[in-house]
Amino acid sequence: MSKSKRNDIPEGYGKLLEQWEAKEDYGEPIGCIATTFTFLPAFFEEECLSRFLNLQTDAVEDGPLYLLEREEKLAQVVAAVLVDQHNCRGARSLRWDLHPARVDGIMHAKISLLCWSKLVRLIIGSANLTEDGYRRNQEVFGVLDCGQPHGGWFDL
Repeated sequence: MSKSKRNDIPEGYGKLLEQWEAKEDYGEPIGCIATTFTFLPAFFEEECLSRFLNLQTDAVEDGPLYLLEREEKLAQVVAAVLVDQHNCRGARSLRWDLHPARVDGIMHAKISLLCWSKLVRLIIGSANLTEDGYRRNQEVFGVLDCGQPHGGWFDL
């Protein structure tokens, strides 16, 4: 592939974190639930939730402003992660729930359900909710969208 083509992502390929991004026509965030085998809470909060909530501030650059915006937006939604019981550890938040999945064997599903007022998105893939899973490893995922972000049956 030539250098000029490296940034052109072909149809059917994409970046997993981009699927968490709230577009203006998706409406307001309502809630999200995700499952994973391994988990990094800081990555989930700073990378996934910040995109889902469309935060305008950055955890590293904006410090206290980020915390205020995050708290304000998280107070208006429901967010939860189900993690295999053997990997369910790390910093927890009062604004989103972390639940251990206690099953026979291991809980290995990697599914995320993201709900905005005009769009519901289901992401099914192979990536754990970790920086390696979303940024470094070669992973596969599929996305199913339900609703009409430009108006339609979600409008009440």
